[in-house]
Amino acid sequence: MHLKFLSNGVEFFKAVHNFVMGLLPRRQRLAYLHWQMLGEWPDLDNPRRFNEKLCWRKLYDHNPLFPVTADKVLVRDYVADRVGAQYLTRIYGVFEDPDQIDFTSLPGAFVLKANHGCGWTRLVPDKSSVDWAELKALGKSWLTQRYDRLGGEWWYGAIQPKLLIEEFLRDKKGKPPDDYRFWVFGGEVAMIQAEIDKFSNWRRNYYDTRWRRLPQVSSRVPHGEDIPRPATFDTMLGLASELGADFDFVRVDLYEVPDRVVFGELTHCSGSGWAPFSDPSYDEYLGQLMKLPLDRRPAPDHIFLREKRPR
Repeated sequence: MHLKFLSNGVEFFKAVHNFVMGLLPRRQRLAYLHWQMLGEWPDLDNPRRFNEKLCWRKLYDHNPLFPVTADKVLVRDYVADRVGAQYLTRIYGVFEDPDQIDFTSLPGAFVLKANHGCGWTRLVPDKSSVDWAELKALGKSWLTQRYDRLGGEWWYGAIQPKLLIEEFLRDKKGKPPDDYRFWVFGGEVAMIQAEIDKFSNWRRNYYDTRWRRLPQVSSRVPHGEDIPRPATFDTMLGLASELGADFDFVRVDLYEVPDRVVFGELTHCSGSGWAPFSDPSYDEYLGQLMKLPLDRRPAPDHIFLREKRPR
């Protein structure tokens, strides 16, 4: 009885918290969440650090390419136009309702995704063992959710929700391939974030453009042993630069599979702007690389009073 009371109390507090958050103007709400996640208020009048600038981007940068390139369906045309369709995954269908999917016609392995958010991905390595009712219910739940309400990334709210089914990628060992995430500033790659064995023994390493190991930029995921330079690294480096040329910052995610490089996605707000750095100097340095279009910002909202925590 006591545990049930505590559980109900926690749920009540969450409901009240979310209700109050919904009442706040967007700038104040995002600033509060930034403080809640990172322990400091962002300076949104004169952003300097990287995460501050990502918070500013959510509020004031209405680049029309953001919704197009964040949409996992529409971005395919953007990639094909910029670097060629040969780098895209094979796609088996795009659907507005999972009831439209003929699962019997799908290959033995595939991936189900939603196009209007991050993390809405289900790997299906063997469709003979899938609970189709559960998979359809999952797809329906994705379609009803608004990812933009979670982290304030407005461009996801401008995307028409859809499901897509694409090929299941495998590396030379038959496993899902490692994910190489290129941090690109105005077409220049600053560093590469290597996501290793993400679906089993997840580790994360960072490298420069000459594949020299960097200090651990973020401590969210454990670092692993050094990994060899990908055979297609030079190709990936060129693709990332080309795909990132239109943006002051974008993360370009690529995969290496046998005989080809495959495009993953473009991310305009890595970690939703709330990923802590292991050293504050990284936040400062990456912030210097990101040149905001400050001439597009509206007049400052002086109703919100910033309060700094001591460092």
